[in-house]
Amino acid sequence: MKLHWLLIGSLVATGLATGPAQAGGRLASWQFNENQNRLTFRTAEGVQPRAQLVSDPTRLVIDLPDTSRGDVVTNQMVGDVFKEVRVGQFDENTTRLVVELEEGYTLDPSEIRVQGENPQEWSVQLPSPQRQEQEEEVAQQPSSPPSGGGQSASEFSHPNFRVTSSGLLLRLDSPPSGDIEVERSDDGERVSFRVPDISLPSELPRALPVDNYGVSYAEFNSDGNDAEIILHINEDSPDWQAFPNTSGNGAVVMLPQGGMGTARQLSSPAIPGWVEDEINQSQITTVEAVELVDDQLQVRADGALTATGEWDQASGIYEMTIPNAKLADPVNGPELERGSPISQIRVREEDDDQVVVQIEAASGVQIEDQINQPSENLVAIGWRRGQGQAGTGGDPTPQHQSIDVPQPQQRETPRPSPAGDRKDQPLIVIDPGHGGRDPGAIGIGGIQEKWIALSISLHLRDILEEKGVRVHTLREDDRYISLSGRAEMANRVNGDFFVSIHSNAISMSRPDVNGVETYYHSQGRGLAASIQRSILSKINMRDRGVRQANFYVLRNSSMPSVLVEAGFVTGREDAPRLADDDFRKQMAEAIAEGIIRYVQ
Repeated sequence: MKLHWLLIGSLVATGLATGPAQAGGRLASWQFNENQNRLTFRTAEGVQPRAQLVSDPTRLVIDLPDTSRGDVVTNQMVGDVFKEVRVGQFDENTTRLVVELEEGYTLDPSEIRVQGENPQEWSVQLPSPQRQEQEEEVAQQPSSPPSGGGQSASEFSHPNFRVTSSGLLLRLDSPPSGDIEVERSDDGERVSFRVPDISLPSELPRALPVDNYGVSYAEFNSDGNDAEIILHINEDSPDWQAFPNTSGNGAVVMLPQGGMGTARQLSSPAIPGWVEDEINQSQITTVEAVELVDDQLQVRADGALTATGEWDQASGIYEMTIPNAKLADPVNGPELERGSPISQIRVREEDDDQVVVQIEAASGVQIEDQINQPSENLVAIGWRRGQGQAGTGGDPTPQHQSIDVPQPQQRETPRPSPAGDRKDQPLIVIDPGHGGRDPGAIGIGGIQEKWIALSISLHLRDILEEKGVRVHTLREDDRYISLSGRAEMANRVNGDFFVSIHSNAISMSRPDVNGVETYYHSQGRGLAASIQRSILSKINMRDRGVRQANFYVLRNSSMPSVLVEAGFVTGREDAPRLADDDFRKQMAEAIAEGIIRYVQ
């Protein structure tokens, strides 16, 4: 066994040498009343809390920026439905309060009320906890290993074939152009998809295991100029359908009628031994480098590779496992300097032809439990600052939903124009979300968020320019820009307002969730409200409200900033509209009117 330590020792030494929290404020007291489901706390200085509801297990997380923990009690065991309340120092400038529920219970985030009597005295009123339905639990954990033998979808992935909660995705070398024929066998145990005038990727094996959503495995055949995909399924499975995706090199998305949720509870037939042999006989690839690029840790090899990941709850270390791989000698590793988001990286080669990469995040950094594959010889995992669970325990990579925290007795102060002529011609920075290797959410019919965001943004740019408003668009084509790069670009051009365009998503099993919502961070509330009102006045959509959030691009932009979620790509109402360019233009017109009304 080889063991490579990719670690700069002085990084740990200087990290441990830092003293206690340097925040100016202090948490003076807190109390949780289990009879009233009410948390109260008081700080020595004024504070504007941030709150989010986190899953698995459900817990309400409240961050107090620029505040130290002080000498308060750090833990209160509650029992019954509410398990405990704990207080920790999240990072040197932030105190975190966590109210954790027993497993199997959740809270309605819309019913959580955070109120400040004044900037130093706050209360949090929680609704009665609700029992989680089994379907909700499964929906939040689409990668949980299903019953049955063999490798599960959570244990295996391939650069060209992915099992996701939105569908089975097969990447191609060129976009499909014709209609996909679907045929189910008489015994109901096989469904075939014939894709005309297309060739399968040369590195795709003859078969790959699925072992999820009632699917045992997938076969891939070339028949003349056509390609055939055969899914071996549970005989009780719903009928399946397929959608072509013509973006980039193209893909085929396969899912049962009604969405993946309709097959979530089905058992998968056993995987034949020859399918597993097909995987085990794959060519060994060599891991050459571990690199930090933008907001990602990337592992690069000399050939195709796949990876899975899991958390070591005891140590808080994320472990990425790469099967059918060995280490180069030497392995190139990153220089970890002071302030690096990653504090330690360990790489080892194990005896069973697999490479393990252990990643430990720095304080205040959360590693995202989702491995991406920018290319066949590259796997990557991202992180974000200020969203983790360091110092407070719990799962470091949960789903989370921001909770609105109104500012007590404070009014929004308009940002003064930096130059005289800017009053008549404000500079609007438009940020089309995602792009390039980051498709964002993938919805019904394979529509991708990055293209929707770009289309709305370009329409918005043209409309604003026609009305005499100065505009700077962060991307005008399909390219990747990191979150930090977006904030830096917006600040560098000295914009007056920042508008980020996105579309929303939830599980494919929830097509009933639809609607528009607009987020702001601090001084963008007025702009967010104006945009939301304008959209609802011009388009018949469900109103999901104006909410405060701590998104990276919002909190790191030096101007009033908002983020528009223009509908759900997974919604039966929103998805077909978002796929329609006329609707996207209508959405851009509504956003533009909201911007103009506010800035004028």
